[in-house]
Amino acid sequence: MIDVHVNGRPLQPPATPLVERSRVLLPLRTVFTALGAAVRYDPRTGHIDVHRGLHFLRVTAGSRQAYVDNAPVTLDVPPLEHDGITYLPLRFVAESLGGHVRYLPQRNLIAIEDSQAPGSSPTRVLRHAAAFPPASAAAGGPPTVDYRHPAPGEFVTSAFPSISALIRTHAGTAATVSSLRFYLDGQDLTGALTVAPGAIAYTPANALAPGSHQVALRGFDTSAHVFSSVWTFVVTQPPAGAPPGVVGYQTPAFSARGTQVTAPGGTLQFGLATTVPGGGYVTLCGYSRQYPLVAGNDAYHYLATVAPPIGFFAPLCRVDAYFVDSNGLTSVFTLNTPVSIDTRPKP
Repeated sequence: MIDVHVNGRPLQPPATPLVERSRVLLPLRTVFTALGAAVRYDPRTGHIDVHRGLHFLRVTAGSRQAYVDNAPVTLDVPPLEHDGITYLPLRFVAESLGGHVRYLPQRNLIAIEDSQAPGSSPTRVLRHAAAFPPASAAAGGPPTVDYRHPAPGEFVTSAFPSISALIRTHAGTAATVSSLRFYLDGQDLTGALTVAPGAIAYTPANALAPGSHQVALRGFDTSAHVFSSVWTFVVTQPPAGAPPGVVGYQTPAFSARGTQVTAPGGTLQFGLATTVPGGGYVTLCGYSRQYPLVAGNDAYHYLATVAPPIGFFAPLCRVDAYFVDSNGLTSVFTLNTPVSIDTRPKP
């Protein structure tokens, strides 16, 4: 029996996962409701629409074609109907809304971390992530590549996502830095890589096109044993927005209080000022997770408090704000200067 936890709490009502073509699937309505999303089924078209904040998803029973924030994506396996319940691939369920999901077979557990789930908080998410770290390799073995960002299969809305990973030695042999090779979509970009003790990071210099992108990292340890990791993520079409400086916004409208997080549990605050009321969210490093902009003392100043998840290493982290005003106009703002995020767990 596989258990499903959201930020450390068992899913209610309990959900029994299914396995299809070696993929773990979860009951759509139960999981999305636990994550605070609204689910609507149209029996005429077979469409299942999911809304949370400014995120919108659409899937159709029996079809691999899905939409994330109106951008088309292809599922590994189609939604499955079983005993009147619709099931979706595990990773798509959580990461399409900006959460993070891990299957821990050694514990028979599916762990979902999502700071926007009802009753959640950045502290709870951090505590849960730390309680269930990636499985360690055997002591003395070669290094492993963990805490990959964007996560495998993640949908990101920025064309400039911060790509990073941690290289963990598990008390074994260390990685030989000079042996590291980093590829994005088959192009060797090792020379543009930022390398720190036990971590690598890269931010694209040019915008990535919407669609799937592959990351590959390999290297040798000091005993000449090879280690490597290959994963993919998907860039979706971001919400259309007016350029910064449109009528109704101060210049600069988007600002930061703090420029770096240097340890797990640290926070940053971002402010948006406008003369038009509305609502929106902030994204960090191009990832899909949304941090709500909350109105301050009036309806024209908004603040987002961001606690980056554990395992981030992004020295050049782009921060974007998405705002929908009372007239229905969506505006997108990018912080003038990147921030630095380093929440690597301590050895």
